[in-house]
Amino acid sequence: PPTVATAAVPAAARPTATVPAARTSGDAPAGAADAVGDGASGGPSPSGAGPVTELRVRYPAFERSRQVRRFPAVTAVHRAAAMPTRPAPGALADAAPRRWPGDPVALPEPALASLDRPLSTVLASRSSSFGRFRRPPELTAAELGTTLAFAAAGRTHPADADSVADPVAPSPAGADPVALPPADAAPLGSRTGTAEPHPAGITASVREPGDGAAAAPDPAGGPGSGGPALTRLWVFANHVDGLATGSYAYCPRRHALLPAGAAPEGGMSAFLQQQYFLTNYTMGQVGAVLAVSGRLDAVLDAVGPRGYRILNAEIGAVAQRAYCAATAQRIGCGAVLGFDNVAMDEALGLTGTDERTVLFLLLGRHPDAVADLAYRL
Repeated sequence: PPTVATAAVPAAARPTATVPAARTSGDAPAGAADAVGDGASGGPSPSGAGPVTELRVRYPAFERSRQVRRFPAVTAVHRAAAMPTRPAPGALADAAPRRWPGDPVALPEPALASLDRPLSTVLASRSSSFGRFRRPPELTAAELGTTLAFAAAGRTHPADADSVADPVAPSPAGADPVALPPADAAPLGSRTGTAEPHPAGITASVREPGDGAAAAPDPAGGPGSGGPALTRLWVFANHVDGLATGSYAYCPRRHALLPAGAAPEGGMSAFLQQQYFLTNYTMGQVGAVLAVSGRLDAVLDAVGPRGYRILNAEIGAVAQRAYCAATAQRIGCGAVLGFDNVAMDEALGLTGTDERTVLFLLLGRHPDAVADLAYRL
């Protein structure tokens, strides 16, 4: 993620960025004398062509409000989280989610053909379901698995946060951990060094790179590196054709679900409705609820206040990719925060751990014929 947060920070207080300036023969532009140097750090320029002029510029926010209200606490949080220092390699290795034990439940292979739609079309047509779920027909295990695979591929987004592979953490006492594939096997959606989807569709970031070999982690970190995923995806399977009702942890390396809990007493629909505080969704019409979890305290211990931004960036990437995958498959998706996190964590078996659910994504079907307001016009 970028190291400077500009939202809610006054322009005068925001750090400036240094960029090379176009230069002709002669003196440096007026006002830039203090930014002139022989190189990026004052030494000779890499090309040996003489001094390189740099300009310090500010990026003002586009503000449309007549009157701007600023909150000191929000500004202080943004400044604290905008730590410019880069974490040391491996700093986040111990902040990744622990391996989850259990016998894997296989999912159908991701249906990449269903994702092969122009990205511009997907982005223009995506929207939150907001209470429009209707069943039957049911959400299928193939649609669920495809959405999980595409969403999980966004967990290792290009950033300078870390540069090591996912750690192999010890499993709980007495539990048999799920074996990972060989080291030379490419995990689905592994970072390949290209962050943009294929121009012809949105499937490229789910496919394996080149001949299927995994991209080697960049020891220096940064874009294209193979840092650890800081989040985990969970599934509350409610009405999914081909999948037993219950809660599961998603294992992207095996593209499988690991059981986390049986169906609650009284049924999954009743449990989800009881734990949801709002009234805009009827859980009996929802096919599945995805939960995104992370270990916030461990991330903060590793990189300090900037961990809020690093973790939230990954959560946002996962959510946006889930929306895109659902839209491409013509199923509904809605992100919500209105669940009782304590009860949801308990249902997933997270009580007594430092892992917490932070965001929920509802999946299901929409009616074929619905009225809509084209408010963007």
